Amino acid sequence: MEIQSIGGLPAHPLIVHMPVVLVPLAAIGAVLMAIRPSWRRALAVPTAVIATVAAIATQLAIGSGEALEHSVRKSDLIETHSQIAEQARPFVFLFALVLIAVAALDWYSRRQESSSAPKAQDDTAAGDVQVVTRQRQTARPRTATAAIVLSVLSVLLGIGATVQVYRTGHSGAKATWNETTEQRDSTGWLRPSGGEGGEGGGTASTVPERGESGESGESGGG
Repeated sequence: MEIQSIGGLPAHPLIVHMPVVLVPLAAIGAVLMAIRPSWRRALAVPTAVIATVAAIATQLAIGSGEALEHSVRKSDLIETHSQIAEQARPFVFLFALVLIAVAALDWYSRRQESSSAPKAQDDTAAGDVQVVTRQRQTARPRTATAAIVLSVLSVLLGIGATVQVYRTGHSGAKATWNETTEQRDSTGWLRPSGGEGGEGGGTASTVPERGESGESGESGGG
């Protein structure tokens, strides 16, 4: 999945901002659902969608980065950036899968509650009511245990994915701006690409020295 350009611009710098924003946002949603399980109904599906889009954007960012890597100068910083990005990908994908599982479990538990309640009311036989009640009592602890396990996993993977995405972005920024920083002179301005010319650049040599101007003034006055 290598996207080289979008609208005539390199695609990689445009795509990388999606996981940088979406992964921490999904991680916040995972933490909120772990702290307040009652918020799971409102946050489970949106958080899973955000994490899924982040996983897709991560794959697109890696593909576009590989395409861009062929057109830039090789360096150790770029190689390090590529390696960290590859390490971040499984964290983001596992994070998205766990959040999808959280949303699926929440949907399943709500469906069980809504379907079993009318059943218990419609069944006239006492034995059927007892069977339904026993099934609900058995299913609830299993669902609660699965919800706890998935919540813990989502928080851990969310933190790990956020850290890896940050490391990837930081290494990419270093690879992008390191060469530009090395080309700056002591005043902070970029040195001309036409040659060294010292810190003053090419224009400094065109300004006459004080002694020269004084001598020329005296000779002109004489």
